[in-house]
Amino acid sequence: MDRLISLRLSAACVLILILAPYVAAQPPSTFRPIEGPTLQARMEAAITQARAISPPTRFWVAYGFDVRPGLAVDVEVVNTNGTISSFSGMNIMMNTGSSFETRNLGVFLLNEPKTDVPVRVEVYNLDRRHTYSGYPVYWLGHARSEESLALLKRLVEPNQANSSIERATMAIALHDEAQQARVLLEQIARTSDLDRARTTAISWLGQVGGASPFLTDLARREDESLAVRRRAVSAIGASRDLAALSTLQALYGAVSNREIKRHILDTIANNEYQDTAVNFLLTVARDDPDRDARLQAINGLGQKGGEAVLDELIAIFKKEQDVDIQKGVISALGQIGSPRAQERLVDIARTDDNSKLRRRAMRQIARRNDAQSITTLSQLYDTEQDEEVQGEILDILGETQSKHAIKKLMAVAQSSASIKVRKKAMFWLGKSNDLDAVTFLERLLKE
Repeated sequence: MDRLISLRLSAACVLILILAPYVAAQPPSTFRPIEGPTLQARMEAAITQARAISPPTRFWVAYGFDVRPGLAVDVEVVNTNGTISSFSGMNIMMNTGSSFETRNLGVFLLNEPKTDVPVRVEVYNLDRRHTYSGYPVYWLGHARSEESLALLKRLVEPNQANSSIERATMAIALHDEAQQARVLLEQIARTSDLDRARTTAISWLGQVGGASPFLTDLARREDESLAVRRRAVSAIGASRDLAALSTLQALYGAVSNREIKRHILDTIANNEYQDTAVNFLLTVARDDPDRDARLQAINGLGQKGGEAVLDELIAIFKKEQDVDIQKGVISALGQIGSPRAQERLVDIARTDDNSKLRRRAMRQIARRNDAQSITTLSQLYDTEQDEEVQGEILDILGETQSKHAIKKLMAVAQSSASIKVRKKAMFWLGKSNDLDAVTFLERLLKE
């Protein structure tokens, strides 16, 4: 499954990417080429040439680099109606197994006329047309990876602007030198004085790969900030493979911070290996001493487990004495939504001794919001003796605004022995804007 970073595309969109064979980054003809033996020498020559122009203006210094395969950066999207949407700059799609990729990229550094530090860093797809904010672009050619990485490393120093640091860190991760990029990103994550630089580097370490021991150590460190530890957990899970799942499971048992443990559970629940992930969530749901962790695992089972975990959830419900845990199981059954799960919800709603649990089950039955669920709730109303629970059922029916529910509300308003219940039914009829309900209420008032 493709992973998107800072890119939101509707299901109706199709990516349009240039699929030409990879060649060294080719600049547009409007760029001003700069010659020199090294990247640094060409950089200095470009700055000197740009500052000699009068009147002075901002200017870009740009170069191409060796790009990691499997990335789509700075893409165009054509919608089904033929219109084109542009996603410029550092909008990146991480592909696994897809032929869509952009290899003709350039690092662009925006400079002020009189300062030596770039005020902006971007990575642009050179196969797309850009205006570059109307500023001239001095092209330094294709940079060797070690030259480019050394330059970008200088741009993540503490005296740089935060936005430049973040973009430069991302650019490091885009290089087709996984080992060098990983070493640099680990150094940034370990030593930078800026939290934004650290967390950005940590996120990209999950994509570059090979950094699981480093990320695990960060996640376990009690002296690290919660933001850094959470980001390390997410980075471990970014690969979404079985090895990452095993690492996360071991990490869950090794940390004590409850927020980190909860984040680990969320990350495990989203792993591609659902069977193994679900088995771990079941273990936590049954046996974990942390009540909140159990509730979170139960919720994850409702979202991911499906019919396969139904019997396990019912067993937890029957064994459990904690009402909140039982409520969590009921909510999970509602998320599963299968016929067997619905049957169990109806059984709880009809027979459980705890009125709170009966009401929770009724709410979950109503999630389907179809004719069958309305019929079931109407039948439950007829057998319910607790007036508070009856009122809850009327609230549920009223919120659905369905025709079947309107009919039941009219019947209750007409015949219930409880004035309180009749008023509740009339309240919801009045809010329905249903013509039959309006006519019924007018007739009832005349009587």
